[in-house]
Amino acid sequence: MHQNNNIKRNTSMKRNYNELFQTKVEDYDDLENHIINSINKIKNRNILLKKLFYASISAISLLSLVYLSKLIINIFISSGIPEYLSLIFLNLETLIYWKEWFYSIIESVPYLELSILLGFVSLFIWSLRKITRIQLINKYGIKIIY
Repeated sequence: MHQNNNIKRNTSMKRNYNELFQTKVEDYDDLENHIINSINKIKNRNILLKKLFYASISAISLLSLVYLSKLIINIFISSGIPEYLSLIFLNLETLIYWKEWFYSIIESVPYLELSILLGFVSLFIWSLRKITRIQLINKYGIKIIY
């Protein structure tokens, strides 16, 4: 016995076709305007979502810039860089040992924090660029390639 033997099949296809073609489709007068309005609503929603996404990225990066700036200032003060810089102006004999003085300043710079700060600055600039690009395209139709 086959597995599909118990399934009832509709064999009156002619009746189904007649019902299908006899139903009348409502005629829309504003179908074209309705479709265009729907497409515009979807585009505006997508633009709004993109703006919110990039605005949240820029807000988060701006807050992290403030925090990292305070952190880097505290690290610069505690690392002794101001003392090394004041030493060159107060005691001119340190110019004799300028290589050691220069290496001391280079060794006390917080490179990791500066690179993280640079990353967040570039993220902030990138997100602002995206927001302005979306705004120019949406409002004026200007496409800037960059």
